[in-house]
Amino acid sequence: ESAKRVGGASLVSLPSSRARIPNVLIVLGESLRADDACGAKVGGGACEAFRETTSVLPGRIPFDNARAVSSYTAVSLSALLTGRTQDGPRDALLSAPNLFDLARAVRRGDERPTVVYASSQLESVFEQKDPRGQVDVFVTAETLLGRTLDDIDEVLSEDLDGKLAAHLERLVPTLPEPFFLFVHLVGTHAPYFEDPSLRPFRPASHVVSFGNLPELRNAYKNAIAAQDVRLARIVRSFVARTKASPYVVLFTSDHAEAFGERGAIHHGQNLHDEQIHVPFFVAAENGALDEGERARLVARAGRSVTHLDVLPTLVDVYGVGHALGLVEHGARLA
Repeated sequence: ESAKRVGGASLVSLPSSRARIPNVLIVLGESLRADDACGAKVGGGACEAFRETTSVLPGRIPFDNARAVSSYTAVSLSALLTGRTQDGPRDALLSAPNLFDLARAVRRGDERPTVVYASSQLESVFEQKDPRGQVDVFVTAETLLGRTLDDIDEVLSEDLDGKLAAHLERLVPTLPEPFFLFVHLVGTHAPYFEDPSLRPFRPASHVVSFGNLPELRNAYKNAIAAQDVRLARIVRSFVARTKASPYVVLFTSDHAEAFGERGAIHHGQNLHDEQIHVPFFVAAENGALDEGERARLVARAGRSVTHLDVLPTLVDVYGVGHALGLVEHGARLA
């Protein structure tokens, strides 16, 4: 089968060595600091941030030394999708095979994953042209609101992550197995969506000023708490759909967020830790990884990882690392 791809990227069929192709959920958060999104930790004490999501995935493996390679969403997204550093020729980066191409190329007999991109971000977050052509199902903020949009800031108050959760609660039960679901969230982007019924951090304010940073950060942390509830709904739908099937969940953020460090607020200004140190965890159940693979993953949990590790990890998850169709592309991965 020849799948449509952005930029002409091409992968031949990749036969999987797995007994069963696992269902995969990758969640990309927005502007999440590792120290505030503490639900990614195991045994790290009480946390008001990702309590609900944590409860759904108690066996997750956290990587506390994870960094984005950029503090800007479009660049981070491209790095995560392609596994390539973003310092080469633009055309080469835009045409590189990515996570969607990989998932669509995986085969076990006649079986391949159904590929879904479901986002509360704008379609314009992709630098590539026609990202819809890469996947089987494509959902963005425009889909959720039923209208075209120019600026995400204009609609953040409309609880886009909540609308996405509701959409996926309807969609996920209908997906044929195996499936690959990439979820891209937005509610923790400034000016930060707060659920009026869930504001554990007070006083909170959305006024951006150096004299108001503690209150601004409380609004940000309230947005994380709100997102946790919505993300937990998505993860519960995913786990319920997979039932006894093998599955993998990978969670991280596009970048972090500054609150006055080095004279910066928000993100996109530098590559210091407050703007690139992000949460990162992997959960694998129902035999998606064997005991040796899980042990090696746990052994690496304290090491430094980046978004460039996501695509190679998915190659291993799908059991296609030795496929001839990946030889050329694999040589270019960082």
